[in-house]
Amino acid sequence: MTAALLSLAESAITLIKSGEFEQLYIKGNDGYLLVLPAGPKAVFSVSTTQDVRLGLIILDYKQTSEKIARLI
Repeated sequence: MTAALLSLAESAITLIKSGEFEQLYIKGNDGYLLVLPAGPKAVFSVSTTQDVRLGLIILDYKQTSEKIARLI
C-alpha cells in the first residue's frame, strides 16, 4: 500500500509542477504515517503515535532512507 501511495504522490507532484517529490506525510487521529523513497527500487515508511517529536522523526528517517538507498 505504501508503494502505491508513494507512486501517487510522485505523480501528483509532477502533475502540478511542484519540483521533485520529497516525502509523503499522513496524519491520523492517533498518529502519523511517513513515506519516503529509499533509492529507485525501495520504499521506507514509518508509523508513529501522535505524541512524538515529528521534526526529529523526519530528520532521522531522511538520513536512514539515504543509507538504505546506498545499500541497495
